[in-house]
Amino acid sequence: MGVNLAVLALFFLPWLPATGQTGLALIRSGNALVTLAAGAILFSAGFFLFVSPLLNKLGVVAEAAAIPIFLAAMMRLQPGTFTLTLGFVSPMVAALLLISNTVVTLLLWHQLQLKEKSSHI
Repeated sequence: MGVNLAVLALFFLPWLPATGQTGLALIRSGNALVTLAAGAILFSAGFFLFVSPLLNKLGVVAEAAAIPIFLAAMMRLQPGTFTLTLGFVSPMVAALLLISNTVVTLLLWHQLQLKEKSSHI
């Protein structure tokens, strides 16, 4: 959940080099893909608050769904080539954090399943 909150915090930093718009400004302007990605990340963070295995699985699914939506939004917003500066790396960092967090969550989920199987034997 901490990674999801860090990704949501990156919505307050500049995303577009041409205009300097933040992720939050893109949501306010009605960008559907950015809004869907933020919603999926919020749902994922909310699901991870609970101890229920079902809600944790739904959190993983919501986070996994957020990744392609987020990447599609970035490709539509920045279709051309641009010079990457330190001030505009937040969407790339957010995408990498989401991907790595999904992998870690899936590995932990697998470990919990193995632990449950070994405790029943």
